[in-house]
Amino acid sequence: MEQPEVRDVPESFLERIRKHPAIGIGIAVAVLAISLLLNYYVPRMGSEADGPTGNKIEDPVTAEGTSSASAEASSTTTTADPGSEPSTPDTANDGPAGSVDWPAKPVKRAALLAYRFEGGLWVAKEDGTKPVRVVEKAADGTFSLSPDGKTLAWVNESKHQLHLTDVASAKDRTAGPADSARISWAPDSSWLAFTVETPERAEVRRVARDGTGPATLGVGHSPMHSPDGKSVAYVTNAGLLQAGDVAIAELGGPTVTVKGVGATEVAWGADGLIYAVPGSGTACELRTSARDGSGMRLLVGASKQPRPVMYGSLHVSGDGRLLAYSASGDDGFSRTYTLQLGSNSPIALTVRRDTYPLGWSADGRYILFVEGNAFQGEPVAVLRATPDGLGRAEIVPGGGL
Repeated sequence: MEQPEVRDVPESFLERIRKHPAIGIGIAVAVLAISLLLNYYVPRMGSEADGPTGNKIEDPVTAEGTSSASAEASSTTTTADPGSEPSTPDTANDGPAGSVDWPAKPVKRAALLAYRFEGGLWVAKEDGTKPVRVVEKAADGTFSLSPDGKTLAWVNESKHQLHLTDVASAKDRTAGPADSARISWAPDSSWLAFTVETPERAEVRRVARDGTGPATLGVGHSPMHSPDGKSVAYVTNAGLLQAGDVAIAELGGPTVTVKGVGATEVAWGADGLIYAVPGSGTACELRTSARDGSGMRLLVGASKQPRPVMYGSLHVSGDGRLLAYSASGDDGFSRTYTLQLGSNSPIALTVRRDTYPLGWSADGRYILFVEGNAFQGEPVAVLRATPDGLGRAEIVPGGGL
C-alpha cells in the first residue's frame, strides 16, 4: 500500500517564539517603538489641524485686558483671548468658559411659519396650509414667532415699538421701544431679547412674553439666545448693526466679553460661537470659536464676487449642525447659502433671484427662505429646500419679509 506523501507542516507563530525567545523580544521592541511614535505624532497632528475648513485664521485676534480667570476673580466682566490655543486639548472646551451647552435633544418647536403678506403678518403651518392673519397692518419691520408658535413679536418700524401678539386671539400688547434688528426668543418661549437704539447708544434688552419685566442686558445689538436659554450673545458696538466685540450675558451671572472679534452678528453652533466678520472690499468672513473665544477658525472665506459682499442673517438648525446665511452685495442682491458645520462647502440656494433665509423647519429637514425682491417690483414667495439645495418647493406665493 502506497504511503501517503509526508509534507512539512510549518510551525505555528507561537511555537517559533517559544523555541526562539529572541524573536519575541524583537517583536515586543518593535511594537513599543511604534506605540511611542503614534503617541508623539498623532496628538501633534490633531493640534495642528486646520479645523472644519482646512484654513487657520492667518491673523489671530489678540486679547485685551486680563485673562478670563483673573478677571472673573475681580469683576463681573471677563475678557477672553480668541487667539490663544487651549493648553490641554482634551479639556479646553469643558466647563462654562469654552463649552456650548447644546441640548442632547433639540427643544421641540411648533411646525409653524411666520411671514409678511398683503401688508400684514401671517402664521401658517410649515407647508403653507391653514394661514391666519395675526397682525392686520405691519408693512415693514422685524418679526419673530416664538418657538411654541403662540406669540408673534414684531417691531413697528415707523414708531420704533415692540409688539407682542397672541397668535390664537390676535390680542396685541405694546412692550416698549425697539428697533428692527434681530429678535431672539428663549428656547422655552418665556421671554425674548431685542435691540433698542437710544439717542446715545444701542442697547440689548429683554422682556417677558406678556410684556412685563423689562431689563437691559448691555450696550450693543443683535442678540441671540444660547440653546440652553441661560445666556445671550450680542455685538457690543453702541452703533446699531456696527461691528464690535462679542459679549455673552449669563442670566443671573457675569458678562463675558470676547475681545477683538470685530463681528456684526453672532450665533450659536453645536461646537461654539459663529461670527459674521466684515472686512474691506469683499473680505467678509464667517468664523467660529469656542464660547470663550479660543480656537478661532475660518468657516467661510471671503466672497469671490468682484463687488463688496456682507454675510449675515445667521440661522442655525435645531441640532446645531447646519448653518444658513445670506451674502448681500452692494449690487442690491441677496444670496442664501447653507453649510454643514464641519465642512467647507457652502451650497447656494439662489437660482435666479434674491433669496433671504427665514429659518429651519422644526424637524430640521428643510431651510425656509424668501425668494424675490418686492422693493424692485419682483414677485416674492416663501420656499423650502433641503440643506443640499434640492427639493425646492413654493410654500406661500406672495409671502415675504
